[in-house]
Amino acid sequence: MSRSTRPTRILPGRPAVWALAAALLAFGAGVARAQAEDDSGDDPLVGALDEGKTYRKVDGQPITGAQIGDILANKIWDSSIEALISEIAVEFAEKDQNVRVTDEEVDAELTRMAQKFAKNHGADPRAFTLEAMAQGLGVAIKFVRRSAKGILVLRKILIREGKLKPGEDIDGPLAKELMKQKLEYFMGKNGGVMRSPDAKDGVILRVHGRPFSRTDIRKYALERMGPLTKSELLNALELLTQELIVQAALKAKDKGEIDHNDRRVQLTYESKLQEFEQGVPSGMQVLDFQLAQQGMTRDAYVKDRIFTFNAGITWLARNSIGNAEIRNEFNAHPDNYRRNEKRIAHIFLRVLDPEGRPYTRTWKAEGHPKVNEFVAKQREQQFAAARNTALQWEGLARAQFPEAVKKFSQDERSKAEGGDLGFVGPKVKLPPPCDDPEWMEQVMKLELGEVKLLRSAYGWHWVFCLRKEEQKVDIENDANVREHVYVMLLKRERKKVYDALQAKAKIENFF
Repeated sequence: MSRSTRPTRILPGRPAVWALAAALLAFGAGVARAQAEDDSGDDPLVGALDEGKTYRKVDGQPITGAQIGDILANKIWDSSIEALISEIAVEFAEKDQNVRVTDEEVDAELTRMAQKFAKNHGADPRAFTLEAMAQGLGVAIKFVRRSAKGILVLRKILIREGKLKPGEDIDGPLAKELMKQKLEYFMGKNGGVMRSPDAKDGVILRVHGRPFSRTDIRKYALERMGPLTKSELLNALELLTQELIVQAALKAKDKGEIDHNDRRVQLTYESKLQEFEQGVPSGMQVLDFQLAQQGMTRDAYVKDRIFTFNAGITWLARNSIGNAEIRNEFNAHPDNYRRNEKRIAHIFLRVLDPEGRPYTRTWKAEGHPKVNEFVAKQREQQFAAARNTALQWEGLARAQFPEAVKKFSQDERSKAEGGDLGFVGPKVKLPPPCDDPEWMEQVMKLELGEVKLLRSAYGWHWVFCLRKEEQKVDIENDANVREHVYVMLLKRERKKVYDALQAKAKIENFF
């Protein structure tokens, strides 16, 4: 998806079946972020959102706290609904099973989790306060406490039923699965959950008979967020600013609403950009995969406000590109459209940290050398162990690569294609786990037919070089080349158009 004109993509949170526990299961990464932000001062808190306040004016048009609230609530809409459902289910379970959890028990549970994380990551336990935990999770303190209480309620019920022992580790996979099942049981008991997204009476959710409107859920979502950070405020302001700027430019050109054809053009542009920049066979397939990873359908995506804003920029930019511009661009930069690449397939083994989280390119915590030293040592141990596993696949990988892909590969996106990643090269941008530049350098050294085990920031890859190709290009007779030139020109023109609009805009901040 093109992000050339926006700093951050704000999407609704992915639904979580067990939102109460999900927040605390993400506790480790959240607190690490909070600690880093606290030490560096890069993302200070700016306090509660004032919905009646004007935070910015764009060419005299105000952006209010209420508009910012809509953006922020939408960002965590689905996860907030699931958290609300979970909370009410736990309240029901407390009454139904006559379970009592004290404040002291909740405090002890939060302390235990903080101490355990600090020990596992070689960090200072003194930094893991309740406030730091809440800020790192992006959740108000009272909601962190509710989550911890919910876990304790479910644990007590399971202990009473003899399914858990009193001293059993509740962080273990068995305990987590049992608590998840128990929570789902209470979600469905005596009325359960009823959703009506388009209800005429305004009630879009009922949980155990209690009604909730969109306004109720919006209020809950914003309360759940707690104090606003500067980055959250700036991201929301930037999106609203971009919308106002583009809307004004469209109006000046007598362009009304972005219509179905405009959305179709934008979707085609984004999918073709995937193909030409990443070298994948089907950009639309990659786009659908990326949306699925974010819990979003294609239909929902094309109605998204950021997609609409991008379609507006494309409408403003596309009319300035004709056949002459396409021909001139190709003649000036023919090497940009010549593919000296290799077609490869891979079998991927993802490496996980000791807590079961996948490693990525951004595993280091900036400004924390001691933590990084500890994590690096731990990381090398995990990679070494995983390499031994990958080496066991060598025989099948060399003899029957497609069968080895089907049996072993953990890259679901390429697995259906026999591990085929398409043509790759220095100009091709692949999604994770294939976006590591150092890994790509190793890939480009492979000879035709060579199969080799290579390491990336994400794990181990058995890589098979399928083809080496130097493609000859013809702008006059090859429609694919003309389309490639057009898409890249459009990308450049979109940025040029928006940068010019932004430079002319008068932006005043009031925060």
